[in-house]
Amino acid sequence: MNDIKFIKAGKNRYIGEFLKELPHNAMLNKVAVGAGATSVALRSVDKMVLCVPFVSLILNKLEWCKQNQIDAIGVYANGENEETIKGFKGNIIIVTWDSLHKVVNQIDPSQWKITIDESHKLIDSGAFRGDAIRNVLDNYKKFKSYCFVTATPVDDEYQLEDLKSIQKYQIVWDNLNPVTVNYMPLKDKLHKYVAVIALSHLQGKSIGNAHVFINSVNGIIGIVKHLIKSEENIKDNIRIVCADNDRNNELLKLRLGLKYKRSENTSPAKKINFYTSTSFEGSDLKDSQGVCYIVTDGSVDHTKINILTTLPQIAGRIRDSIYKNEVTLIYTPNSYYSHTTEAEFKESVKANLKLYNEVVKDFKNVSDATKVEILKGSQNNPYLIEYKGELRLNETAMCNEMYNFRTIHKTYYIVKDETQESFKSIQIKHNEIEYYYQPKKQPSLTGLNKLNIGEQPNFKDLCLEYIELRESPFSIGTDLIESQYPIIRQAYEILGTDKMKALEYRQKDFERELIKVNTLKNNDWKMVQLLDYKIGQWLTSPQIKEDLDKAYQELGIIKNAKGTDLEQYYEIKLHFKTIEGKTIRGYKIINYKVK
Repeated sequence: MNDIKFIKAGKNRYIGEFLKELPHNAMLNKVAVGAGATSVALRSVDKMVLCVPFVSLILNKLEWCKQNQIDAIGVYANGENEETIKGFKGNIIIVTWDSLHKVVNQIDPSQWKITIDESHKLIDSGAFRGDAIRNVLDNYKKFKSYCFVTATPVDDEYQLEDLKSIQKYQIVWDNLNPVTVNYMPLKDKLHKYVAVIALSHLQGKSIGNAHVFINSVNGIIGIVKHLIKSEENIKDNIRIVCADNDRNNELLKLRLGLKYKRSENTSPAKKINFYTSTSFEGSDLKDSQGVCYIVTDGSVDHTKINILTTLPQIAGRIRDSIYKNEVTLIYTPNSYYSHTTEAEFKESVKANLKLYNEVVKDFKNVSDATKVEILKGSQNNPYLIEYKGELRLNETAMCNEMYNFRTIHKTYYIVKDETQESFKSIQIKHNEIEYYYQPKKQPSLTGLNKLNIGEQPNFKDLCLEYIELRESPFSIGTDLIESQYPIIRQAYEILGTDKMKALEYRQKDFERELIKVNTLKNNDWKMVQLLDYKIGQWLTSPQIKEDLDKAYQELGIIKNAKGTDLEQYYEIKLHFKTIEGKTIRGYKIINYKVK
């Protein structure tokens, strides 16, 4: 184990202000995201390979190089071919881990330096990119010098064996800004609450533009489906940034339609922006009014990437935002992480490794149909890797799982007060950055918010919210209520709030009361409205008399009701029915006499 060498940054904001090049043969903890480490690498006067985990980072950095007149090429599955690499005369090659071997095969790596950006991903990507990680580990020493860069370093105990002996460096900043984490624990209905929050930005109830980081295209689709119900043309205000692959493109097309397509993270921000893990780390997102939300579903207790481990990376990801030092964490708790000690968790990982090692051994002996099901299940299992139709044990699972556990408990550890009834504010220091956690009240999922996401609201809740909006200086939302429930506006303006309360906010009673107080209509019209009989309806004589009595009383008509009074308002026909062996006299409504 090496001692850490410290590099003093003083009051500087960017690494390029005090370093002309990154340290050689080093593991650099830059501490802060957005510190400009990749900019130093890309401005290198020496030949430099920048090795990154995602294609989106290549596209993002190529755009940066273009803006800064730097000659660079990108190498990935659909990027530059081998002939272009071999004939490239510039100094900068940006490559994914998966394609690093292509570059090594076409250049003399001993004449080039390499920077491996977001190097912590070598650990937490082991569950699904084993070959890509091996590609990096097998090739980095072939270069003139190397530097692994991260803002979320891995503890030696859970570091990959190949990297443990590398000299560590850490930037010491004098001007680190604390991060405020507003946390909102939910029991359920995660997608609905996120939709309500996103809409609050679109409708001007909340400041800025919503940037939602959620590691699930299906999760994004679930939220967008609620948003679609609120506004017909909301697609113009929604941006979805995810990996460009057949699965994602097909999911978006099948479940949201052709109007909703993925965007690059370099595209202009909109009012509502969604990002999957392709943009959690390394990418420079731009929006001066960007408000950051991190969303995680604890009910999915074992996925290959846990978004909570990337909280330090996402905070500050929107580089120019005036709100970049604040994030809101919206989550449903995961008891697997929340109520397990590190020792207990480690033992469970060991047990799982043993179990899945047996699964791998037995894989060759099961039927083809069973193999298909096992491989399908391996997609979300951190202990298994599917490779060319075969099943492998993830050898890095121990490092991966323990790194995730420790990171979560360092940066995400929400505690309740002594009564265990409410959450409280706490302060955590992780990798030299202060995190101030404070509980945030969840929005109500009633009334107008329910209406906004296309659900049936409680009528009373809607009335109370409408009254509150009408009596406040700002009445955002009244238009939606009035368009779908015009009777609430009529009741407010004609009956008044006291009468609405006296009627206990019952829609049917509002309707009857509005009929009664209508000064433009005569009593015959009001009787028809109050009786509300339909053509073809059959009624017994006692029922008709009872309904007439009630209507007369409501209208203040002093009269003893008779069944034949009905002929004043409707065309009726005597009609007998046999019910349970008895012949019952009644009348059938033929038409209206009063309209």
